[in-house]
Amino acid sequence: MSFIVWLLVGVFATWRLTWDITSCTRLVEEGQPERCEPNLEGPFRLYDGIRWFFKQSFIPKWADVMCPYCTSMWAAGFVSLFLPFYEGLSTYEAVQLWLLCTLGMSGVVAFHFRRLRLMFGVDAPES
Repeated sequence: MSFIVWLLVGVFATWRLTWDITSCTRLVEEGQPERCEPNLEGPFRLYDGIRWFFKQSFIPKWADVMCPYCTSMWAAGFVSLFLPFYEGLSTYEAVQLWLLCTLGMSGVVAFHFRRLRLMFGVDAPES
């Protein structure tokens, strides 16, 4: 497959991971601030495990997985590790390509989250 097709597959995989990890049911209780309960456990409760891990005290606050923009960066970094672009490249070139793919895929997903919110009122949780 061509480079563009693999990038599209990576973008859709990043979108799916980001949406599944950050999707939630908004709970509004009288006299309480609005809170978000995750509604997808994932296969083998994988998404719950990811959320639990990132809520531990040793994880810095900037590594938030309930923010769709932050999560898209982590998901894009993970997905772009598996894209078959790195054969025959030096380590320096492979790291550059990985970083560019990560930033590009995360940027596309963040753009679409904002577009969905503006056009359709679909809202992912904000941290």
